[in-house]
Amino acid sequence: MALPGVLILLFVSLCFAPSAVAFCGFYVAQGDAKIYNQSSRVVIARDGDRTVMTMASDFQGDPKEFAVVIPVPVVLKKEQVHVADQGIVDRLHDYSVPRMVEYWDPNPCPTNGLRQIIANQGFHMTGGTAMALKAMEVVGDIRIMAQYKVDEYDIL
Repeated sequence: MALPGVLILLFVSLCFAPSAVAFCGFYVAQGDAKIYNQSSRVVIARDGDRTVMTMASDFQGDPKEFAVVIPVPVVLKKEQVHVADQGIVDRLHDYSVPRMVEYWDPNPCPTNGLRQIIANQGFHMTGGTAMALKAMEVVGDIRIMAQYKVDEYDIL
């Protein structure tokens, strides 16, 4: 398929991609390793051009058997990575937990009108996202830009 065809397929697939709720990264382990993560919490704070992201998970398993991969937009320096107190995340969670009140606001992200038009025409969108991702799959080398240790974590 020519490049314009791949780009059109990618565009159409992204127009119909469902919403995703996901952890900021993924766990990697050997095939027989028994690792579990029931929930993850992420706290993001911005101040001007500075962003601080704190992540907490309830990982269960042997720490020597896994790695967590977290994509970041820039190479982090050792002094930028810290291990935070779990109590901070717990306190923010307790503060922001849903309460027995109801607020109604209009949807700030209305559905795409094009999606509704195509759905009304009877087109099926099953597998389009997967096909676009497969078409755009790029196999390349993974480069480690920095490597250091912060508390019990090895940062690569």
